[in-house]
Amino acid sequence: MPNADRSSRPAHESAAQAVPAAEALSFLKEIKGAVTWTDRDLAKSLNISMTEVKQVLAVMQLQGYVEPAGTSKKWRTTEQGDLVSGAKSPRFTREAVEQRSFSPSRPYSRN
Repeated sequence: MPNADRSSRPAHESAAQAVPAAEALSFLKEIKGAVTWTDRDLAKSLNISMTEVKQVLAVMQLQGYVEPAGTSKKWRTTEQGDLVSGAKSPRFTREAVEQRSFSPSRPYSRN
């Protein structure tokens, strides 16, 4: 995902203002498949510093889009975050499901 150059912004501009909402929501949509994610995932995706990440996370948490995942330094996207970002659960085709054989004694094996 291309990111605008943030180096030209005024020094007094906060990260929450500097990171467009569309970029933050795009991250939530992109990360939909993950149960949890880290602040480093957000920093890498948006190409921002860890200081900016903390500010962006604070705003997204206040808006109810993300929440801490237990006592670890991981985060999870809330239902509201999924809704506002337009994230959708993966869809499986009937053929793909039928191709997988399921054995209760070996539920994760491929046949």
